[in-house]
Amino acid sequence: GSESYWGVSPIRALKSTYDASNDVFTAQKHLFKNKGAVGFISSADSNLPLTPNEKMAIDNSLKERIGGADRYGKVITLDTPTSYTDIGKSPKDLMLGESNKDFLRIICSSFGVDSALFNDPDNKTYSNRKEAKVDYYNDVIVPLTNKIFSAMNYTYGWSIEIDIAEIETLNPNDESEKGI
Repeated sequence: GSESYWGVSPIRALKSTYDASNDVFTAQKHLFKNKGAVGFISSADSNLPLTPNEKMAIDNSLKERIGGADRYGKVITLDTPTSYTDIGKSPKDLMLGESNKDFLRIICSSFGVDSALFNDPDNKTYSNRKEAKVDYYNDVIVPLTNKIFSAMNYTYGWSIEIDIAEIETLNPNDESEKGI
């Protein structure tokens, strides 16, 4: 069956990386949406615990005042005696942004692609972006397209071929850029 080909695909091999990156994006979404549950508010006076109505009023006020990406990291004040206890780590502490770079690099390297082409400027291995794009086409796009066309030609009896002359990156108009 089709499951016998799963191990051949880089996509199947990267399933755990894909799942982990989705978890990081979900965490980031929640942090930006409502800053996540990073702490709790309680009465500053031990003799005056918050009543259920006071808790609900504070919760609703906080959701309205701090929810949303445009309010990310905003500090607000309350007009009731309260104290704040931090129970979570900040996104900087969690290094969520750094893990996204790691996921990007793993996925790109599995396909033989320079991650700098996908907005990873910290991982530049090419002094020239044009060289990276040429390698991307020569090492990934053209061979993969040839495999797909070959399978389609075999299956359907077609005769489809890739025309490399039509790929501008591989055949620039300016004669001085040829060979890059």
